[in-house]
Amino acid sequence: MSNEPASNSAQADTQAAQEAAQQAVAQARETAERAVTSVRALDSGRLAYLGCLAVVVLFTLIFDMAAFRVGTDYAVSETTAQAQRVAEAKLNSWAYSAFSSSLWGKLMWFSALGGLGLMIWSAMTRPSQAWVQLAFIGTAALSTLMLMLLYLVGFPDLSAYSDASCRATLLGYWVPLLAAAAATGLAAKPIFFPSPSA
Repeated sequence: MSNEPASNSAQADTQAAQEAAQQAVAQARETAERAVTSVRALDSGRLAYLGCLAVVVLFTLIFDMAAFRVGTDYAVSETTAQAQRVAEAKLNSWAYSAFSSSLWGKLMWFSALGGLGLMIWSAMTRPSQAWVQLAFIGTAALSTLMLMLLYLVGFPDLSAYSDASCRATLLGYWVPLLAAAAATGLAAKPIFFPSPSA
């Protein structure tokens, strides 16, 4: 008999936890539906801004930024060629994304993610403050600058090796860089080229 109140209390706690979890799930679903509806209502310029920063966030996380090549333009022995192929495979297995390249890569990635979040928040709340538009420009511009900086500091110096080189990849570096620059231009356009109806 003494265990009955404790059992009832544990059952009540479990039921309360389940109800709280269901309420949290329902609230999250409602918020997500509101966000999707708000994003769909955005104009083409803001949708393009979202798309560009989404490319930056995804591509710099998924694709390798650096690709390595080991080889020479002149003929070498088969033993040397095999050693070069092994070295190239090993280097490319150690290739890294822009996000994982350095602290600057992480700053670039979080800046782009911040721009995405800010745009979605803005679509849902429609704030009238002037700083919001400046923040759109700032987050995209910072991502662009950090990607440009990575071109200087994010790749290893292989100048000491005559047969090894490193290059920036298309999907891991150049596409995100162009996408970040495009997002910066799209965010700045309403300020420098306001529409006549505005």
